[in-house]
Amino acid sequence: MGNSLAARLQNRGGSQLDRLKAGKLWSLRCALKNSYNSKRIKVPNGSCWRALMNIESGGLKSDYDKKTVSVEFDSGLDCGDVFECLDDGTHWMIYLPVLTETAYLRSEIIRCRYTLDIDDVTYWVYFQGPTETDLRWFQKNSINVNELNLSGTIFIKKDARTENYFKRFTHIKIADHVWEVQVTDRITVPGIIELEVQEYYDNSIAELPEIVAEG
Repeated sequence: MGNSLAARLQNRGGSQLDRLKAGKLWSLRCALKNSYNSKRIKVPNGSCWRALMNIESGGLKSDYDKKTVSVEFDSGLDCGDVFECLDDGTHWMIYLPVLTETAYLRSEIIRCRYTLDIDDVTYWVYFQGPTETDLRWFQKNSINVNELNLSGTIFIKKDARTENYFKRFTHIKIADHVWEVQVTDRITVPGIIELEVQEYYDNSIAELPEIVAEG
């Protein structure tokens, strides 16, 4: 009897914690078969998986679209990775994983609508456009001049290429307008570089990487 019970427990995952994790993973797999929020996704390593993409309360705003994804750890997704939802062709970045969920990957995701090519490698990025509501002026020699003050925020996957490329005062082009990197935050969210950019003076001769809207 004792050996039979031990065998059943081992078959269900082993320790109590492992059995709980196995049960939650089983529940996810059941949901993936029956939920209308179940989507087919393609991850960076080229493999395809089923994942739940649930709408968060207040997750859709004019400048961002956030959802929650639940997918097996074996998908290989990590913070900063971008996957494609094959059902509608949209692209989503793994933004804030729930660290307390150990049975499968559960994470906040943010939609990426733009691409940026660096050294012939295409990155999907999140870009939030200008949010200023006023225009700053100053006076010099009795002449009124307004400052360039439009700013934006960019999320891009952190890897050796992007870390080497993005520094303070790096210039990129967005919608045919030059922007200058003011801040590079490599610390706040693991796997992601958060860039704060400010509008800069256009140079028609300079060949700069360009963020392009997709879809």
